[in-house]
Amino acid sequence: MERVIIGVDVGGTKCDMVLVDKSTGCVLNRVVCRRQDLPESLRMSENYGGIGRTKAMFDFTIQRLLAGRTPKEAFIITNSSVQSAVQYLTDSGIECPGSMLVMETQGAIWAEGYEKGIAIVSGTGVTGSAFFKDGSHFQFDAIGPLCGDWGGAYTIGREFLRRTFRVQNFSNATISETKAILDHYKATSGVESPNGSYFPIVSFLLTHTDRSLVSALAKVCDDCAQNGSALAAGTLKDAGADLAESVRLAAEHCNMAKMPGLPVIAAGSVLANSDLVFDSMRSHLSTTLPDAMLIRSKNPQVRGQILGALKKLNTPEQAAAKASAFLKSLEG
Repeated sequence: MERVIIGVDVGGTKCDMVLVDKSTGCVLNRVVCRRQDLPESLRMSENYGGIGRTKAMFDFTIQRLLAGRTPKEAFIITNSSVQSAVQYLTDSGIECPGSMLVMETQGAIWAEGYEKGIAIVSGTGVTGSAFFKDGSHFQFDAIGPLCGDWGGAYTIGREFLRRTFRVQNFSNATISETKAILDHYKATSGVESPNGSYFPIVSFLLTHTDRSLVSALAKVCDDCAQNGSALAAGTLKDAGADLAESVRLAAEHCNMAKMPGLPVIAAGSVLANSDLVFDSMRSHLSTTLPDAMLIRSKNPQVRGQILGALKKLNTPEQAAAKASAFLKSLEG
């Protein structure tokens, strides 16, 4: 193994890496790490962007990815800090002659085989882009939870907390949504809530700035909705409506609203895993952008990253052959 390509998807809650043989396109290894995979001493982070964006998570993931391998050189493609990735490799004695920094939305649209259209990624936060045939793009949202992130996991988690604790404040007994939240933080962070009080949770979240601690509640919210909670279901449906509105605004701004068959790639953990969010988004877009073709992507961003790197590093014929080998080995 002389030369490799490494795709790196850094998110708020996880780090996903894939190692590919540069000469053949075949996958050599893929590793996805989350908070619970880290040693206990590293699981708490004060990185506002989330545990997935910490140096500890990056170092832990790439060590597992290489698993004792020492290639001669590595080409890096990532949606985060290229400098950190290059520094780690050079410190490990691996040459890094080239790199690519791509947006999350770029990886998402490439993962589905498109070059133009709209991609929106809903993970811990939300980012979207409209891509034009000349290679340019218009980015929207991606301004953080204070002013944006409509429909992202952090926003869902925060709204689920707000709605639940508002109802709880006027209830004589612990409601099911509050219990689900308390149980989650006791299991994942060891936060005790005597007599069902939610104040220890509020104190814990105000003390720790890591957004992924709130983002994790998007899954709790979805579980509650599946168990019949109208409060949780409403929170998720509103998130889907927010995502649809962001896409509509982008399409109109970019003069794409009337484009027949406009590809709209719905990607990220929220849209991939929550049927309620996706179905709500689809329902709203069927009215506001009836000509669009909504595609629910469950493909990892590293898939799009590697396909983009292969296209950049090879002739069209070579890229096609290596892309075929890559996809076959990734799915296998």
